Amino acid sequence: MGTYYVPVCKGGCQYVPATIYVVQHGVRVVDPSKTPLGILVADFVGRHIKRICAQGTAMVVPIDIIELSPTTQIWISDVYCLYYNQWFWLRLLPYELPGDVVGELEVVNASMYVDRLAGPSWPLVPAGWYLDPLTKTVFRIPSNNTAVMAELQKARERLPALEAELANKTAQLAQLNATIA
Repeated sequence: MGTYYVPVCKGGCQYVPATIYVVQHGVRVVDPSKTPLGILVADFVGRHIKRICAQGTAMVVPIDIIELSPTTQIWISDVYCLYYNQWFWLRLLPYELPGDVVGELEVVNASMYVDRLAGPSWPLVPAGWYLDPLTKTVFRIPSNNTAVMAELQKARERLPALEAELANKTAQLAQLNATIA
């Protein structure tokens, strides 16, 4: 939740402060009466999300916007929080807090480990967007398609040879520059 300026047009348009509630699409807290923590489950989940999003940097991709009034809106969104040096998709909360948070996640076969806050996940990972920590490339794993993961694994296997070739080319360039000088 936060306060942001949104355009309101009544006889003329102006930006006014509005309260925006952001809700992660497809994820909800379970019925507290059916958990060992009872009513405290909502506080537990809230603290977990605050810890993940503690850096204050988040990306919100609205899927649907519900306008309760001109200055109050609910954004049903995909939410990504920067957790240290990686983006964490709040859609993955059912993996982090099984039993306390529910949501339907589509998983695909993976030929490699995918890091998540609770530890590596293998051989099944949720379909969605990922950051390759080696190349800093963002890639998407489409539903039921492991070709992307296979290509990523092949690229990682080729990386040492490419780094050696780059070092060789850099040395050759330095030698040519020394000859020119």
